[in-house]
Order: sequence, then structure tokens, then C-alpha cells
Amino acid sequence: MSDFYAGEKINRRLIVDWVPEGARVLDVGCGSGELLAELAAEKNTRGWGVDNSVGALRECIVKGIPALYHDVDTGLGQFHDRQFDMVITVVSLQQFHRPLRVLTEMLRIGKECILVFPNFGHWCNRLYLMRQGRMPVSSELPYQWHDTPNIHFFTVGDFYDTCAELNIDVLAAELVTAGGAPCRFLGGWRSALAYFKLRRR
Repeated sequence: MSDFYAGEKINRRLIVDWVPEGARVLDVGCGSGELLAELAAEKNTRGWGVDNSVGALRECIVKGIPALYHDVDTGLGQFHDRQFDMVITVVSLQQFHRPLRVLTEMLRIGKECILVFPNFGHWCNRLYLMRQGRMPVSSELPYQWHDTPNIHFFTVGDFYDTCAELNIDVLAAELVTAGGAPCRFLGGWRSALAYFKLRRR
């Protein structure tokens, strides 16, 4: 997970509310395991994490959270169909080299999935690109084009199109501003982060 989006930038309360009591959970790109720890404490979940950072996995172990070192881009073939009640990835999808493979694998091994991703269609990004003619650099996207961990830039509209193409049901969606407020109108323009709860049709 990108460090910038950790902590207060992510509304973990919304994610926790979407996870059923006692669920079996896999966090793909789990980082230090903070979300899994919160889910275990509040929802009595049985959670596992997957990440490709040795440092992050050490932090999971310290917290007592089971976690595996794995390159998610190669797939999640070690897990069985519907092995988990919920599979989650938080601001990681745009960092995977093969995001659609990861998404379809998440929907295979999970009864439902939760994804959180940055909306690159935010109005500030559009305006910056139009006026400057360069990739946006801001508090929401603090990286230069050559050192960003984000390698796939997509918008809320793109993601809805992908769900339709892949026969994915959107069970719930919440779009929020950079300040964390819900977007009740023009979400594709005004939202900085998008939260989606999905299920394979």
C-alpha cells in the first residue's frame, strides 16, 4: 500500500462496516496489518494478509496477524475458490502490473470483495493536466511521473465500465472527497478516493 494513503486518509470505519461478523478475510497488499487487526478486534474476523514487503510482514507478525510473502501479480492460485468471505485491497489495485488478473482472482477466492482506489479523474487532476500539460503532482498525488508507485491510472467511470464488462455486481459504492466527506453529486469529478463492495455475478 502507498504510505501516503495509509492512516487517516483511509476511512477504515466504512470498510469495517461492510465486513460481516466473524468473516474469513484476506487483505491483498496488507501492509503492516492495521486493517486486519481492527477487523479482528471489532468484527471477530479470521484474517490473513498477503504482501511483497518483508518489512510490512514483520509488522504483521509482531501484531500476531498471519501473513504471506507473495507477488500478487503472479496470481492467487494458492487459495481455493470461495475460500474467504471477504477479500480486500486498499489503494493497491493501481499499483499491480496486472490489475484485472488480480481483480478476477480476488472475486474467485472471495464471496465478496472490497476495493479502495484513488480516482484519477478528480477535477484537480484534470485541471492540472489541462493547464500545465504535465502529470499532476499534488497533496493527493505527491509523486513525479518517474517515481510513482501508481502504474495504472483509472477513474471511477473506468471502473464501472470494467465491472460491466467482467459481469461484476457493485453491491455498494462510496465516493469521498480529499477531506473524507461523502460525494453526493458529481462523484466522478469530486471524489479523491472510491470505495467499492463487489461480487462476481
